[in-house]
Amino acid sequence: PALVTVWSCAGGPRPDGHSYGMSIAQTYIELILRWSSHVSALNQAALHDQLTGLPNRKRLFDVLRAGETQGALLFCDLDRFKPVNDAFGHAAGDEVLRQIAHRIAQAVRTDDLVARTGGDEFVVLAPGATLEQAAALAQRIRAAVAEPTVVGGHTVTVGVTIGVAHAGD
Repeated sequence: PALVTVWSCAGGPRPDGHSYGMSIAQTYIELILRWSSHVSALNQAALHDQLTGLPNRKRLFDVLRAGETQGALLFCDLDRFKPVNDAFGHAAGDEVLRQIAHRIAQAVRTDDLVARTGGDEFVVLAPGATLEQAAALAQRIRAAVAEPTVVGGHTVTVGVTIGVAHAGD
């Protein structure tokens, strides 16, 4: 949405005499707004995983290149996920991934970044986290992922293996 206002000087010509110019301006404004919307959608698609809505691998690496040098990276790989796809189909597997992604995002601190890096793999970037905080974060993620997931009327349980890399000073 946009608002274009035309003023004229007191005693000057009426603004309705500029209807052609306003029509042209409206066309350009509509094109610019549509273009801006497309650019936003492309940026969202380029930096976020389509299935889960989490940041993707590119976004993670962009943040790593520009960010802090202290903290922890938690590499999370789901356990017993392939049997979900095999038994219930890929749509059910996608739903499990969405639910697990949400749980991981809820388990982390406010400033942490959760990214889906591919398949059933997630990475958590925990800037400034101590090794003890990273271990506690891994335990919260492990507990959140271990909760049973109901999908398509079936209850499935997956686990997670988490590797922690830490950089102190």
